[in-house]
Amino acid sequence: ALDPPGALPLDPAGGDNLPRTPMDDNDYCKPVHGRISLAGTTSPPVPPAEALTGCIFMEQFNQTLFMLLNAGPEPSFVALYGTIFLAKWLVLLFPLLLASMWLWGLSYHRELAVRALLAILLGLLISHWLRWWWPHPRPFVVGLGHTHLLHAPDASFPSNHAVFCFAMALSLWWQVVRKQVGWVLLGLSLLVCWARVYLGVHFPLDMAGGLLVAWLAVWTVNRLLRINRWGDRLVVALENRYRRLMAKPIARGWVAE
Repeated sequence: ALDPPGALPLDPAGGDNLPRTPMDDNDYCKPVHGRISLAGTTSPPVPPAEALTGCIFMEQFNQTLFMLLNAGPEPSFVALYGTIFLAKWLVLLFPLLLASMWLWGLSYHRELAVRALLAILLGLLISHWLRWWWPHPRPFVVGLGHTHLLHAPDASFPSNHAVFCFAMALSLWWQVVRKQVGWVLLGLSLLVCWARVYLGVHFPLDMAGGLLVAWLAVWTVNRLLRINRWGDRLVVALENRYRRLMAKPIARGWVAE
């Protein structure tokens, strides 16, 4: 089968047959000193052939799907700046919604906001650890596709944008009886993810990984806050402190008590 345009060539000499980067000759899936790394010249024992085969297949699938979703060399003005807005600025809606739920919501909405915030923080912590353990390169680092958004050449898996958006969306979807808000946020999260792949700064599996990390974080937070009603206790403590700190704005009616 022919590789998609711009895809990395596979090793013609055989060997492990993994995609190569232009910066060095190391493998995507090579574990070094207990973690996955693109750098380093020393390698541990070769992993089983089944693991390498699965890794190669997933990487080829990831690259092929990326090439299908990535923008061309010269996207239209509307497409380019529309997706830049989705990729960079739409995500700001999520923290604004969190703040409004606390400042003008009822205790129920504040509990949802606290759950969502804790899930976001836990998800980003897990994401940071995964990026350290397996620093998968971004598409432009390996010379794949077209890039239309400036970004640091750091690890791409999982996407922090995906973790942030999906963690909040899933938190509301999980708790709200009427799940319309959760569904809307899930749709907006998908738009953010698609835009960042379209602009060439993420692979599709970075977004899938972000969704899985967010789901794990939301599930964990919900389970922990049910223990001895920790969630209710935390919200009450935060509300008491909030009322002391915001006494004047509350008295003037600027924010809810």
